[in-house]
Amino acid sequence: MPDGGQLTFSLTTLALAPGQTPPLPDLGPGRWGCLTVSDSGAGIAPEHLAHIFEPFFTTKGAGQGTGLGLAQVYGIVKQHDGAIDVSSQPGAGAAFTIYLPHVNIPAPTEARGVTVATLPSGTETILLVEGQCGHA
Repeated sequence: MPDGGQLTFSLTTLALAPGQTPPLPDLGPGRWGCLTVSDSGAGIAPEHLAHIFEPFFTTKGAGQGTGLGLAQVYGIVKQHDGAIDVSSQPGAGAAFTIYLPHVNIPAPTEARGVTVATLPSGTETILLVEGQCGHA
């Protein structure tokens, strides 16, 4: 958002029952974690929406971007058996929702007389860094 704006992150859970219509065809029954990143920027032109996940697709000028960012995101999400959706209107921003399947991690158990301890948690920090590589 070169002219500024608001960036919002939200995290929800989606439970799909067998036979229930999913928001995307790639989603099957089960529990899904949903991460939505939305902005109040310029939005994406309708004619570009079908191409934004293609490698090297960009609307930026020379030297301003390679068109690999969203293609990489798409690949990573697919490698984790997830799906990604985008909605946008020019002048009203865009919203990307990433769906990832829930993974059931078994509770710690005793194995051969040794107790498996739960790792401490609750003090984690997430750092989101955005930067540009410039040429002198």
